[in-house]
Amino acid sequence: MSQFDVQFDCTQGVALMAYKAFRIKLKLNNQQRTVMAQHAGYSRWVYNWGLRLWEEAYKDGLKPSVGMLKKFFTNHVKPQYQWMSELSSKVYQYAFINLGEAFKRFFTKKGKYPRFKKKGKSDSFAIDNSGAPIKIGGLRHKLPFVGWIRTYEALPEYITKKVTISQQAGDWYLSFHVEIPDVDLTPKSVERVGVDLGVNALATLSTGIVYPNLKAYRKARHKLAKLQRRVSRKQKGSNNRHKANIKVARQHRRVASIRNDYLHKITTYLAKNHGEVVIEDLNVSGMLANHKLASAIADCGFYEFRRQLEYKCQRYGSKLVVVDRFYPSSQICSSCCYRQKMPLKERVYVCPVCNVSRDRDLNAAINLSNWGRLDRGCACGASAADGL
Repeated sequence: MSQFDVQFDCTQGVALMAYKAFRIKLKLNNQQRTVMAQHAGYSRWVYNWGLRLWEEAYKDGLKPSVGMLKKFFTNHVKPQYQWMSELSSKVYQYAFINLGEAFKRFFTKKGKYPRFKKKGKSDSFAIDNSGAPIKIGGLRHKLPFVGWIRTYEALPEYITKKVTISQQAGDWYLSFHVEIPDVDLTPKSVERVGVDLGVNALATLSTGIVYPNLKAYRKARHKLAKLQRRVSRKQKGSNNRHKANIKVARQHRRVASIRNDYLHKITTYLAKNHGEVVIEDLNVSGMLANHKLASAIADCGFYEFRRQLEYKCQRYGSKLVVVDRFYPSSQICSSCCYRQKMPLKERVYVCPVCNVSRDRDLNAAINLSNWGRLDRGCACGASAADGL
């Protein structure tokens, strides 16, 4: 599985770097699994050690930094543990880098306070080749210190600087990214399309195409409940409980994979075949606060939909237009611009002025497609008969 990302200079709106990221499942023997688990444990140990020491130093009135922690660890802590010298030193270096990034996100209010990592939930580590490139290609790949490993799928020939190995549901995955020179422009069959996201239909296009909601989690929740009951009946700390937990994790992974694959297909189609894609700026966190709809909304993946659409539009030479979240796309008639209240239970828009009857989501998608092209009064949702 691969994805495309672009980093931007937010002040000037120009692309700084484009890269393509890969994440692929590894085919490991028992000895290699042990090596991976040892390195992941090393990374987790160092991360938790640094976080604990940071908190203790802060309580004592000091101002800790990742550089100070790393220097103290290298000179005074690492020599005390012989097993650390048997593993790659790059692991603990990237653990401190990750800790520093976590605190940076926290201080800039882009993330929560860093939390301690737990075995089985945060099993990952990163390594590089001390500045030398790492060659990836085919089914067999040689990684620094780890040695030769195999993947289930063949990869094209790539050169990268760093790789990350992580565990999910008992399986190990290789992740890396490579820079690409420019975007892949594709011919556009439609100049502009509006996309209305919803729970009943995941995406309704102004062209009339409707993508139903797969409801992957809803369909799997009964099986998940059954698997979780089996976990609760196993003795804590036993191998049987560990195996039961892996089955639960694999079912969650299957649900996430189904949803992610579906979103990738929709967003790729939109970015490849449309010159402009218009969507609403949904307040996903606010929508999730509604406990009656939170599960259904989370099952849709609205945030992931927008995230994928952003980098794919940049990749295929399309333009993504995000409309203000307060734009009343569902209340405006897409034919005459009359505005009326539309409760969620009303699924068909019937205009009392021009007698147009359209599906609620299709009407909203057409309004999004027309956003910015109408006269000033209609574009803001106002009309002579407004009165709302």
